Amino acid sequence: MSLIKKIVVSAYACFHLMAIVWWNMPPSYLTGKIQQFVSPYMRFLGIWQGWHMFAPTPLRVNLYHKARVIYRDGTFSDYDFPRVSQMHYLKRYVKYHYHKIGENINQEVMYPYIPDVARYLAKRYMLNLSNPPVRVDFYRYWWEVPPPGQGLGKRPTMNFTENLFYVYPVSHGDLVR
Repeated sequence: MSLIKKIVVSAYACFHLMAIVWWNMPPSYLTGKIQQFVSPYMRFLGIWQGWHMFAPTPLRVNLYHKARVIYRDGTFSDYDFPRVSQMHYLKRYVKYHYHKIGENINQEVMYPYIPDVARYLAKRYMLNLSNPPVRVDFYRYWWEVPPPGQGLGKRPTMNFTENLFYVYPVSHGDLVR
């Protein structure tokens, strides 16, 4: 391997390792600025990780997403984004990174990717040429998890709130493969 290739590969490896370290640092002003710089890289690779599961303020929302593909005649097909809690252990291991799309799609930083997801779903659910998809709706469902210690010994009622957060009108050009 030439010296230039070694330098390029080493520089990339160093950047990659530092990006992972910077991304996983506890929240602060400095790490926020650094994370803005490495965010496109981390999201492109699908290797971002949040601190929302750790104390002192763990995430207190049970959240999942669905997409609804609506056809010309008004019928529809639902797509459930992968939910790790509903996967078998081996499937979790293989498909873990796919759930990140569904987990994070409602965040504004992901909005530029939603049209691509909508086009993919419209093509995937193109079942009949005479009744093509005309719209893809994205829904979020959530319920607030009670704080630790509240409701001990009781199974929480999971009354999910539904919210339509993005509508994508499907054009004929979206369906051409």
